[in-house]
Amino acid sequence: MRPQNQGLLIHASVLSFSFFLATCDLQLLPLIHIALHFLIPLFVALAFYIKKWAKAFALLLCGLLIDVDHLLADAIYDPDRCSISFHPLHTAIPIALYSLLLIHPKTRLLGIGLYLHILLDIGDCFVQGNL
Repeated sequence: MRPQNQGLLIHASVLSFSFFLATCDLQLLPLIHIALHFLIPLFVALAFYIKKWAKAFALLLCGLLIDVDHLLADAIYDPDRCSISFHPLHTAIPIALYSLLLIHPKTRLLGIGLYLHILLDIGDCFVQGNL
């Protein structure tokens, strides 16, 4: 599958999960959001990198590392707070820099993992009514 088509399919999958979240019980949303940060990368790894799915999954999960910026916040985790534009690594300039990782094949999976993370956080903000 061509990289452009992969990106469109991934984006569509994340958006459909976001709309699914909008119809869920509000008390379950934080748990579902965190679970999706693991399930979506697993889906992408199995769907597009079946021969090396474990390595792909591990690299995609590295996208979770940007949540280290939550340690700078008080409280570290607030289920009602929109991460986008609040945490330093969830702002426009770092997000734009993540796109550079998509260019080279050796860093592409990390770039996809970061973008999946950001898309899931945008979906969470949308569901919360913060976007």
